[in-house]
Amino acid sequence: MDYNTQREHLVLPEYGRHVQQMVEYLLTITDRKRRSEQAALVVRVMLSQNPQLKRVEEQERKVWEHLYMISGYQLDVDSRYPMHKPETVSQEKSELHYPARKQRLNHYGTLVPKMLAAVSNLDTLEKKRLFGLQTAQQMKRCYLEWNKSTVENAEILSDVERLSGGNVNLEGATLTEVTVSANEGGGKKNAANRPVQQGNGTQAAPNNNKQHHHNKNKKRRIAQ
Repeated sequence: MDYNTQREHLVLPEYGRHVQQMVEYLLTITDRKRRSEQAALVVRVMLSQNPQLKRVEEQERKVWEHLYMISGYQLDVDSRYPMHKPETVSQEKSELHYPARKQRLNHYGTLVPKMLAAVSNLDTLEKKRLFGLQTAQQMKRCYLEWNKSTVENAEILSDVERLSGGNVNLEGATLTEVTVSANEGGGKKNAANRPVQQGNGTQAAPNNNKQHHHNKNKKRRIAQ
């Protein structure tokens, strides 16, 4: 049995093994004129496999290049499209350098870095520490709203120093405890059920007109 796995590797599988065998036969022809004629016939066979292609001249040039490729660039024939050997590519792999990016701390928002930049420009260390602590306290609240768990003060103070480029150092500072309720930052879901503040200071109940009409229609169906 002759298995494909035991045969020679196909250079361009889309043309099939019969085309590759034709090209191998071309290399055995010693007469240049006859070899060139036979190569032209092989190109016609290769072109016939893609009859839907319209730009004949461009496609013919491409097929001649494929013919040379299948022959291992060893086919010497007379053709409208001479053979051009590909440039030798160095096998040495260059190291791929990834661009250096700053670590992003998106859970602090865009305002906190601006606040720390302003604190960094203060003229005295006392002011830097005072306003730096206030900013750190806000950062702790932002962190807990994002993570909903606990956070060490050392981590917040480390992020202060990192975001400020080392200009604000709160080493040894103590932050107060922050409690974030479960409904804080609830968004539109909670807003729909909140009482509406009237102009006279009283609170109106949520709009239940839809539920009222639903119950009214239900009673009518039961009565019928």
